[in-house]
Amino acid sequence: MTTITDRYVYAVGRRVPKHQRDELELEVRALVTDTIEAKREEGASDPERDAIIQLGDPERLAATYTDRPLQLIGPALFPAYRRTMVLLYSLVPPIAVLVMVVVQAFARDDIGDIIGSAIALAIQVCVHVGFWTTLVFVILERVPREGRGIADWTPDMLPDPDAGERGLDRGGLIGGILWGAFIIAAVFWQQFASPIRTATGDSVPVLNPQLWTFWLPWIIVVMALQVVFTVFVYSQRRWTYPLALGRIVLDVAFLVPVAWLALTGGLLNPAFFAAVHWPQGADAAGWLGILIAVIALLGVAIEIVSALRDAAKSRTTASVA
Repeated sequence: MTTITDRYVYAVGRRVPKHQRDELELEVRALVTDTIEAKREEGASDPERDAIIQLGDPERLAATYTDRPLQLIGPALFPAYRRTMVLLYSLVPPIAVLVMVVVQAFARDDIGDIIGSAIALAIQVCVHVGFWTTLVFVILERVPREGRGIADWTPDMLPDPDAGERGLDRGGLIGGILWGAFIIAAVFWQQFASPIRTATGDSVPVLNPQLWTFWLPWIIVVMALQVVFTVFVYSQRRWTYPLALGRIVLDVAFLVPVAWLALTGGLLNPAFFAAVHWPQGADAAGWLGILIAVIALLGVAIEIVSALRDAAKSRTTASVA
Protein backbone atom coordinates (compact mmCIF):
# COMPACT_ATOMS: atom_id res chain seq x y z
CA MET A 1 0.00 0.00 0.00
CA THR A 2 1.35 3.44 -0.98
CA THR A 3 1.48 5.83 1.96
CA ILE A 4 1.40 9.61 1.89
CA THR A 5 5.10 9.52 2.72
CA ASP A 6 5.80 7.38 -0.36
CA ARG A 7 3.85 9.77 -2.52
CA TYR A 8 5.69 12.77 -1.08
CA VAL A 9 9.12 11.22 -1.55
CA TYR A 10 8.19 10.30 -5.13
CA ALA A 11 6.95 13.85 -5.82
CA VAL A 12 10.23 15.32 -4.60
CA GLY A 13 12.38 12.79 -6.46
CA ARG A 14 10.76 13.32 -9.84
CA ARG A 15 11.80 16.98 -9.78
CA VAL A 16 15.54 16.33 -9.59
CA PRO A 17 17.97 14.80 -12.12
CA LYS A 18 18.02 11.00 -12.26
CA HIS A 19 21.59 10.70 -11.02
CA GLN A 20 20.57 12.49 -7.78
CA ARG A 21 17.23 10.77 -7.33
CA ASP A 22 18.12 7.64 -5.31
CA GLU A 23 20.30 9.45 -2.79
CA LEU A 24 17.86 12.33 -2.46
CA GLU A 25 14.87 10.05 -1.89
CA LEU A 26 16.69 8.44 1.04
CA GLU A 27 17.41 11.87 2.53
CA VAL A 28 13.83 13.05 2.06
CA ARG A 29 12.40 9.85 3.56
CA ALA A 30 14.66 10.28 6.59
CA LEU A 31 13.58 13.92 6.88
CA VAL A 32 9.90 12.93 6.73
CA THR A 33 10.45 10.23 9.35
CA ASP A 34 12.15 12.65 11.73
CA THR A 35 9.39 15.22 11.22
CA ILE A 36 6.72 12.57 11.87
CA GLU A 37 8.45 11.61 15.14
CA ALA A 38 8.54 15.25 16.16
CA LYS A 39 4.82 15.64 15.40
CA ARG A 40 4.04 12.45 17.32
CA GLU A 41 5.87 13.79 20.37
CA GLU A 42 3.82 16.97 20.07
CA GLY A 43 0.68 14.84 20.29
CA ALA A 44 -0.57 15.37 16.73
CA SER A 45 -3.64 13.32 15.83
CA ASP A 46 -2.27 12.56 12.35
CA PRO A 47 1.53 13.04 12.64
CA GLU A 48 2.31 11.80 9.12
CA ARG A 49 -0.05 14.25 7.41
CA ASP A 50 1.01 17.12 9.69
CA ALA A 51 4.66 16.37 8.91
CA ILE A 52 4.01 16.52 5.17
CA ILE A 53 2.12 19.79 5.56
CA GLN A 54 5.05 21.26 7.51
CA LEU A 55 7.58 20.20 4.86
CA GLY A 56 5.45 21.90 2.23
CA ASP A 57 5.35 21.81 -1.56
CA PRO A 58 7.60 19.01 -2.85
CA GLU A 59 8.81 21.18 -5.72
CA ARG A 60 10.02 23.81 -3.28
CA LEU A 61 11.78 21.18 -1.17
CA ALA A 62 13.43 19.69 -4.27
CA ALA A 63 14.67 23.13 -5.26
CA THR A 64 16.52 23.45 -1.94
CA TYR A 65 18.51 20.33 -2.76
CA THR A 66 19.31 21.27 -6.36
CA ASP A 67 19.82 25.03 -5.86
CA ARG A 68 17.24 25.61 -8.59
CA PRO A 69 15.54 29.04 -8.49
CA LEU A 70 11.75 29.09 -8.24
CA GLN A 71 11.45 32.76 -9.16
CA LEU A 72 11.87 34.48 -12.49
CA ILE A 73 14.55 36.83 -11.14
CA GLY A 74 15.77 36.29 -7.60
CA PRO A 75 16.94 38.80 -4.97
CA ALA A 76 20.61 38.31 -5.92
CA LEU A 77 20.07 39.76 -9.40
CA PHE A 78 17.01 41.94 -8.90
CA PRO A 79 18.89 45.14 -7.91
CA ALA A 80 21.01 44.92 -11.07
CA TYR A 81 17.88 44.08 -13.08
CA ARG A 82 16.00 47.08 -11.71
CA ARG A 83 18.90 49.47 -12.34
CA THR A 84 19.32 48.14 -15.88
CA MET A 85 15.61 48.49 -16.67
CA VAL A 86 15.42 52.04 -15.29
CA LEU A 87 18.43 53.13 -17.32
CA LEU A 88 17.23 51.44 -20.51
CA TYR A 89 13.71 52.85 -20.30
CA SER A 90 15.01 56.34 -19.54
CA LEU A 91 17.46 56.39 -22.45
CA VAL A 92 16.70 53.91 -25.24
CA PRO A 93 13.08 54.81 -26.16
CA PRO A 94 13.72 58.59 -26.26
CA ILE A 95 16.86 58.13 -28.36
CA ALA A 96 15.14 55.69 -30.74
CA VAL A 97 12.19 58.06 -31.20
CA LEU A 98 14.48 61.05 -31.72
CA VAL A 99 16.50 59.21 -34.36
CA MET A 100 13.34 58.08 -36.16
CA VAL A 101 11.89 61.62 -36.14
CA VAL A 102 15.11 63.05 -37.59
CA VAL A 103 15.21 60.39 -40.33
CA GLN A 104 11.58 60.96 -41.28
CA ALA A 105 12.08 64.73 -41.18
CA PHE A 106 14.92 64.36 -43.70
CA ALA A 107 12.57 62.25 -45.80
CA ARG A 108 10.03 65.11 -45.61
CA ASP A 109 7.24 62.95 -44.25
CA ASP A 110 3.95 64.46 -43.07
CA ILE A 111 3.96 65.65 -39.44
CA GLY A 112 0.97 63.44 -38.63
CA ASP A 113 2.78 60.39 -39.95
CA ILE A 114 5.87 61.30 -37.94
CA ILE A 115 3.89 61.57 -34.69
CA GLY A 116 2.05 58.32 -35.32
CA SER A 117 5.26 56.51 -36.17
CA ALA A 118 6.96 57.95 -33.08
CA ILE A 119 4.22 56.63 -30.78
CA ALA A 120 4.22 53.22 -32.43
CA LEU A 121 8.02 53.02 -32.26
CA ALA A 122 8.09 54.04 -28.59
CA ILE A 123 5.65 51.25 -27.72
CA GLN A 124 7.60 48.68 -29.73
CA VAL A 125 10.93 49.72 -28.22
CA CYS A 126 9.53 49.57 -24.68
CA VAL A 127 8.13 46.09 -25.28
CA HIS A 128 11.38 44.82 -26.77
CA VAL A 129 13.53 46.42 -24.06
CA GLY A 130 11.41 44.85 -21.34
CA PHE A 131 11.24 41.42 -22.97
CA TRP A 132 14.88 40.98 -24.01
CA THR A 133 16.37 42.48 -20.85
CA THR A 134 14.15 40.28 -18.69
CA LEU A 135 15.07 37.24 -20.79
CA VAL A 136 18.79 37.91 -20.29
CA PHE A 137 18.37 38.13 -16.52
CA VAL A 138 16.17 35.02 -16.44
CA ILE A 139 18.99 33.13 -18.17
CA LEU A 140 21.58 34.62 -15.82
CA GLU A 141 19.45 33.55 -12.83
CA ARG A 142 19.85 29.95 -13.97
CA VAL A 143 23.58 30.13 -14.69
CA PRO A 144 26.00 29.04 -11.92
CA ARG A 145 27.13 32.00 -9.88
CA GLU A 146 30.78 31.67 -10.87
CA GLY A 147 29.82 31.85 -14.55
CA ARG A 148 27.59 34.91 -14.46
CA GLY A 149 30.23 37.58 -14.78
CA ILE A 150 28.22 39.73 -12.36
CA ALA A 151 30.07 41.25 -9.46
CA ASP A 152 28.60 40.47 -6.04
CA TRP A 153 27.87 43.63 -4.11
CA THR A 154 30.54 44.68 -1.64
CA PRO A 155 31.11 47.91 0.29
CA ASP A 156 33.90 48.67 -2.21
CA MET A 157 31.19 49.30 -4.83
CA LEU A 158 29.74 52.26 -2.91
CA PRO A 159 30.19 55.47 -4.92
CA ASP A 160 33.05 57.74 -3.86
CA PRO A 161 31.96 61.41 -4.07
CA ASP A 162 35.58 62.47 -4.56
CA ALA A 163 36.95 59.76 -6.87
CA GLY A 164 33.82 58.79 -8.79
CA GLU A 165 32.91 55.23 -9.71
CA ARG A 166 35.47 52.64 -10.80
CA GLY A 167 33.26 51.17 -13.47
CA LEU A 168 31.69 52.74 -16.53
CA ASP A 169 30.86 56.36 -15.71
CA ARG A 170 27.76 58.20 -16.86
CA GLY A 171 29.65 59.84 -19.70
CA GLY A 172 30.73 56.44 -20.98
CA LEU A 173 27.15 55.19 -20.63
CA ILE A 174 25.68 58.06 -22.64
CA GLY A 175 28.47 57.88 -25.20
CA GLY A 176 27.99 54.15 -25.70
CA ILE A 177 24.24 54.50 -26.13
CA LEU A 178 24.54 57.43 -28.52
CA TRP A 179 27.20 55.65 -30.58
CA GLY A 180 25.06 52.54 -30.96
CA ALA A 181 22.01 54.64 -31.78
CA PHE A 182 24.04 56.66 -34.30
CA ILE A 183 25.23 53.54 -36.16
CA ILE A 184 21.71 52.09 -36.29
CA ALA A 185 20.22 55.42 -37.41
CA ALA A 186 22.93 55.87 -40.04
CA VAL A 187 22.20 52.46 -41.54
CA PHE A 188 18.52 53.31 -41.93
CA TRP A 189 19.17 56.92 -42.96
CA GLN A 190 21.55 56.08 -45.80
CA GLN A 191 19.00 53.58 -47.14
CA PHE A 192 15.80 55.61 -46.90
CA ALA A 193 16.87 59.26 -46.73
CA SER A 194 20.22 59.47 -48.48
CA PRO A 195 20.92 62.96 -49.89
CA ILE A 196 22.70 61.37 -52.86
CA ARG A 197 20.34 61.38 -55.85
CA THR A 198 20.39 60.04 -59.37
CA ALA A 199 19.59 62.21 -62.40
CA THR A 200 15.96 61.14 -62.06
CA GLY A 201 15.85 62.15 -58.39
CA ASP A 202 15.95 58.66 -56.88
CA SER A 203 17.74 58.23 -53.54
CA VAL A 204 21.01 56.25 -53.75
CA PRO A 205 22.09 54.28 -50.65
CA VAL A 206 25.75 54.44 -49.65
CA LEU A 207 25.86 50.81 -48.53
CA ASN A 208 25.17 47.90 -50.83
CA PRO A 209 21.38 47.28 -50.72
CA GLN A 210 21.98 43.53 -51.14
CA LEU A 211 23.36 43.48 -47.60
CA TRP A 212 19.79 43.84 -46.25
CA THR A 213 19.36 40.11 -46.83
CA PHE A 214 21.55 39.40 -43.79
CA TRP A 215 24.54 41.59 -42.92
CA LEU A 216 22.86 44.93 -42.29
CA PRO A 217 20.24 43.38 -39.96
CA TRP A 218 23.16 41.57 -38.27
CA ILE A 219 24.99 44.86 -37.69
CA ILE A 220 21.81 46.49 -36.35
CA VAL A 221 21.23 43.63 -33.89
CA VAL A 222 24.87 43.67 -32.74
CA MET A 223 24.78 47.42 -32.13
CA ALA A 224 21.50 47.09 -30.22
CA LEU A 225 23.08 44.39 -28.06
CA GLN A 226 26.06 46.66 -27.46
CA VAL A 227 23.70 49.36 -26.18
CA VAL A 228 22.07 46.88 -23.78
CA PHE A 229 25.49 45.61 -22.74
CA THR A 230 26.74 49.14 -22.06
CA VAL A 231 23.78 49.81 -19.75
CA PHE A 232 24.34 46.49 -18.01
CA VAL A 233 28.03 47.23 -17.40
CA TYR A 234 27.09 50.61 -15.99
CA SER A 235 24.63 48.96 -13.61
CA GLN A 236 27.42 46.70 -12.27
CA ARG A 237 29.56 49.71 -11.27
CA ARG A 238 32.75 47.88 -12.28
CA TRP A 239 34.32 45.82 -15.03
CA THR A 240 35.11 42.13 -14.61
CA TYR A 241 36.95 39.77 -16.91
CA PRO A 242 33.72 37.97 -17.96
CA LEU A 243 32.20 41.37 -18.81
CA ALA A 244 35.33 42.27 -20.75
CA LEU A 245 34.99 38.97 -22.64
CA GLY A 246 31.38 39.82 -23.46
CA ARG A 247 32.52 43.18 -24.80
CA ILE A 248 35.16 41.49 -26.95
CA VAL A 249 32.61 39.06 -28.40
CA LEU A 250 30.29 41.91 -29.39
CA ASP A 251 33.14 43.96 -30.84
CA VAL A 252 34.38 41.03 -32.91
CA ALA A 253 30.81 40.33 -34.08
CA PHE A 254 30.78 43.88 -35.46
CA LEU A 255 34.35 44.06 -36.74
CA VAL A 256 34.59 40.80 -38.70
CA PRO A 257 31.68 41.33 -41.13
CA VAL A 258 32.38 45.06 -41.57
CA ALA A 259 36.09 44.54 -42.26
CA TRP A 260 35.50 41.51 -44.50
CA LEU A 261 32.82 43.27 -46.55
CA ALA A 262 34.91 46.43 -46.83
CA LEU A 263 38.03 44.58 -47.98
CA THR A 264 36.15 42.41 -50.49
CA GLY A 265 34.31 45.35 -52.01
CA GLY A 266 30.86 44.23 -50.88
CA LEU A 267 30.16 46.97 -48.33
CA LEU A 268 29.68 50.07 -50.50
CA ASN A 269 27.05 50.52 -53.19
CA PRO A 270 28.57 50.74 -56.72
CA ALA A 271 25.70 53.02 -57.75
CA PHE A 272 26.82 55.49 -55.09
CA PHE A 273 30.11 56.18 -56.91
CA ALA A 274 28.28 56.66 -60.20
CA ALA A 275 25.82 59.07 -58.56
CA VAL A 276 28.63 61.25 -57.14
CA HIS A 277 30.39 61.15 -60.56
CA TRP A 278 33.50 59.42 -59.28
CA PRO A 279 36.12 59.29 -62.09
CA GLN A 280 36.00 56.14 -64.17
CA GLY A 281 38.79 53.73 -63.42
CA ALA A 282 39.48 55.19 -59.96
CA ASP A 283 39.61 52.40 -57.41
CA ALA A 284 37.45 54.21 -54.85
CA ALA A 285 35.87 51.06 -53.46
CA GLY A 286 39.30 49.52 -52.95
CA TRP A 287 41.00 52.23 -50.91
CA LEU A 288 37.81 53.26 -49.12
CA GLY A 289 37.30 49.63 -48.12
CA ILE A 290 40.81 49.45 -46.70
CA LEU A 291 40.29 52.74 -44.85
CA ILE A 292 36.97 51.58 -43.34
CA ALA A 293 38.50 48.24 -42.30
CA VAL A 294 41.48 49.94 -40.64
CA ILE A 295 39.28 52.44 -38.78
CA ALA A 296 36.98 49.66 -37.58
CA LEU A 297 39.96 47.57 -36.47
CA LEU A 298 41.54 50.44 -34.55
CA GLY A 299 38.27 51.36 -32.87
CA VAL A 300 37.57 47.79 -31.76
CA ALA A 301 41.18 47.31 -30.61
CA ILE A 302 40.93 50.42 -28.43
CA GLU A 303 37.63 49.17 -26.95
CA ILE A 304 39.10 45.73 -26.19
CA VAL A 305 42.26 47.10 -24.57
CA SER A 306 40.20 49.56 -22.54
CA ALA A 307 37.82 46.84 -21.29
CA LEU A 308 40.68 44.51 -20.28
CA ARG A 309 42.55 47.38 -18.60
CA ASP A 310 39.46 48.45 -16.63
CA ALA A 311 38.76 44.84 -15.61
CA ALA A 312 42.35 44.44 -14.36
CA LYS A 313 42.16 47.78 -12.55
CA SER A 314 38.88 46.86 -10.84
CA ARG A 315 40.27 43.49 -9.79
CA THR A 316 43.44 45.07 -8.38
CA THR A 317 41.45 47.71 -6.52
CA ALA A 318 39.11 45.08 -5.06
CA SER A 319 42.00 42.89 -3.90
CA VAL A 320 43.77 45.83 -2.26
CA ALA A 321 40.57 46.91 -0.50
